[in-house]
Amino acid sequence: MSKKSYGNKLVLVIFAFLLAGMYIVLFKQLATLKYVNPSSSAIERTNTYRSNILEMSVTVSDGFEVEESGNFITLTSDEGTIHIDRISTNENSIRAYVQKLREKNNINVQEHKAQYFRNVEVLETMIEDSDLTYFLSPKLGRIFSLSTTSPELYDDLEKIVQSFEYLGE
Repeated sequence: MSKKSYGNKLVLVIFAFLLAGMYIVLFKQLATLKYVNPSSSAIERTNTYRSNILEMSVTVSDGFEVEESGNFITLTSDEGTIHIDRISTNENSIRAYVQKLREKNNINVQEHKAQYFRNVEVLETMIEDSDLTYFLSPKLGRIFSLSTTSPELYDDLEKIVQSFEYLGE
């Protein structure tokens, strides 16, 4: 085997090790990065968060960090957290769902007012005197719960509820 052939093979082996090392380092970094929904980057520009998984969009004020996981969205700011949950139910109305929630969990749910935003039925409630929760029913069997325990976020929560748009069929 000539020295030139040996040198070429050595360069290829070193190059392969370098590529493998870079791949391992890059893969390790990607594995530790927090998943951010690609549409969440639009929040800084348009303040509209669209979830294809939950089939809905809302307008979010500046200062909120959005994290989506399964059927849940968490909006976090310095003042607290707002939760958005999608719930599937066999109940035929929001009130029937809330009544069942009371009975099954033995909790105090005070209904404040029922209204409509963008053809979506909305029921404002206070759960256990600390959790302001809006239940929205854009279609039969589908309920969204938007809630916070932070009184500082009540106005933000109401704005989010008013901006809610159901994107499903």
